[in-house]
Amino acid sequence: MISDSIRWQIQAWHGALLVLITSVLLFSFYGYERRQRITRVDDRLRTTLMMVLPALRPERAGERGPPPHAPAPQPPEREALEAILGDFPFGDLLEAGRQPPPGGRRAGVHEREMMYLKGLDTSSIYYVAWGRSGEETKRSVNAPKVVPPHTERLDAGETFSRTREGFRELIHFQPNGESVVFGTTMSDVETAMRKLALYLTGIGGGVVAVGLLGGWWLASRAIRPIAEISATAEKIAEGDLTRRIDTREAKSELGRLAVLLNHTFERLHNTFEQQAQFTADASHELRTPVSVILAQTELALMRDRTADEYREALESCQRSGEQMKQVVNSLLELARMDSGESVMNLSPNYLEEVIEDAIRFVEPLVQQREGEILADLEEINAMIDAPKIQQVVSNLLSNAIKHNPEGCKVFVNLKQDGNDAVLSVRDEGEGIPSEMLPHVFERFFRVDKARSRADGSTGLGLSIVKAIVEAHGGTISAASLPGQGSEFVVRLPVAAV
Repeated sequence: MISDSIRWQIQAWHGALLVLITSVLLFSFYGYERRQRITRVDDRLRTTLMMVLPALRPERAGERGPPPHAPAPQPPEREALEAILGDFPFGDLLEAGRQPPPGGRRAGVHEREMMYLKGLDTSSIYYVAWGRSGEETKRSVNAPKVVPPHTERLDAGETFSRTREGFRELIHFQPNGESVVFGTTMSDVETAMRKLALYLTGIGGGVVAVGLLGGWWLASRAIRPIAEISATAEKIAEGDLTRRIDTREAKSELGRLAVLLNHTFERLHNTFEQQAQFTADASHELRTPVSVILAQTELALMRDRTADEYREALESCQRSGEQMKQVVNSLLELARMDSGESVMNLSPNYLEEVIEDAIRFVEPLVQQREGEILADLEEINAMIDAPKIQQVVSNLLSNAIKHNPEGCKVFVNLKQDGNDAVLSVRDEGEGIPSEMLPHVFERFFRVDKARSRADGSTGLGLSIVKAIVEAHGGTISAASLPGQGSEFVVRLPVAAV
């Protein structure tokens, strides 16, 4: 299903987030632009109100203009004022000049204010005035038919803005209780805002479309390694263990995961190959003693034999059985170590004593081969499984004695290096060929296959040694030079005792 696709889930979240952010930004800009336009309209209305406000004040006794025989001057600015105030009585508003009348009351208009009114587009501005009792007293000729007064009384000199049925109006309450409203139509603002809304919608749609396309491309690019991983894993599950993931984008998180999986697949491949080789080697090792047993029994049963002949046949079968038992026991021990069932019984022990016990254990073999073991052992106390470590040392000593000429010397050295105990077993024999050295710890590997099988070796000894050492948290390595002998070095951590 599409809902189960990671690509579609990423795209859905990305698209929703992109639409949300784009909508918030565009709506915020739209709201800001609308508030700015309304503010400019309010500023124009407020400025006009302040310029014309003196004309709206009621005349008082003694403050009337020139007598009838001296008509008031008619400056050019009157036309601009009449366009705003209609037939409202001006009184001394249009008195020429800037000299205020007696009493200090400002009755004229300053030159800068006249210049403002002269350049003002007043065609869309209207006014309506109300008396103290709320009755309409005056209105401009361009005022709408219905302009309701503001019912809530405000303090004298206070100004209130409102938006009503497509009009923006500014209401001012005068000290004498009268009120006046200056307003203008919002049609230009609404038209501009509709155009802006369409423009922003187009921009938002384009941003979302480009973002969705880019997000789809990025999601596809990011998920591509996952598809390759899935395809490779599917091929491996079908049995093709040689398949690997393309790691050209190894710097990304998924690329590093692909590298790690390739290492895992490589180890899996090697494990299967080792398992197949192990099975073949184990079958080969067991086939020889089984063949001997069958051949001896068939030969003994072909006709009556003497007691000595039967005894010889049984002894041959016994030797083959012992060889099979040794192989099976070694395989069982390795299997337990591989599965983690073989638990190391760690306890405080002196390593030099354990090594000395191992030397005494192989002493008969040393005497038989006329060899010599030279030991230089430091006193080191460590947490070890003594029988297992003795098995390690015995195996290394036995290999050094059996696989070298008679009279060979074997040097055993034990010393402490920091937090490690270092055990080395070195001989002066023929050595191990360099091409075979990396394989000496592999199961069923023999340097000299014919001689090893003849002396009863199973090829599992060094594999068991390595497993025991690694179970103790240590390491083992081998070095050799042809004609100069071989050296095996075991490093074991010296835990607090």
